[in-house]
Amino acid sequence: MTAGEVGHEYAKAFLPKAELTVMTTEDISRPMLEVIAGRADVALGDSLTCYRFAKEHAEVRNVFARRPVYVYGTTVMLRRGDPDWLDFINTTLEFMEVSGITARLEAKYKQGAEEWLSKRPPYVTPGESGAGTGTSTK
Repeated sequence: MTAGEVGHEYAKAFLPKAELTVMTTEDISRPMLEVIAGRADVALGDSLTCYRFAKEHAEVRNVFARRPVYVYGTTVMLRRGDPDWLDFINTTLEFMEVSGITARLEAKYKQGAEEWLSKRPPYVTPGESGAGTGTSTK
C-alpha cells in the first residue's frame, strides 16, 4: 500500500494482524501492480483508483466495488479566526454546487465508476417527485 494513502490509514487502524508492505511512491496504483506480480495478495486504495486499475487490468478484480470497506470525507483546513477565507470557501463551494460545476466535474472524473459515492443534493428540481419535501429522488 502507499504510505499515507487512505488504504494505509485503514489497514493501520482496522487490520492490526495484517502483514503490510508500505511503499513511498507518488503512484497510488503501484501496490496494485504488486498484486499482479504476485508479491502481494491484496492492495488497498481509494475507490476510483481501484476502479480504474481493475478496468485496465483484467487479471485483477475490485472486490469491494459495490460495498466499500471504508468511506472517508475529504476536508479543507483553514486557520482559526480567518473569516474571510471561510466565507470565500463556503461561497465558492455553494456556487459550484448550485451552478452545476460540481455535477460536471463529478461526471468528468467518475467515468462510470459505480464505487463513486455522490453527494445527494438537499433539493429537488421542479417537476420531480418529492418536490418541496427537502429530499432528492436521485
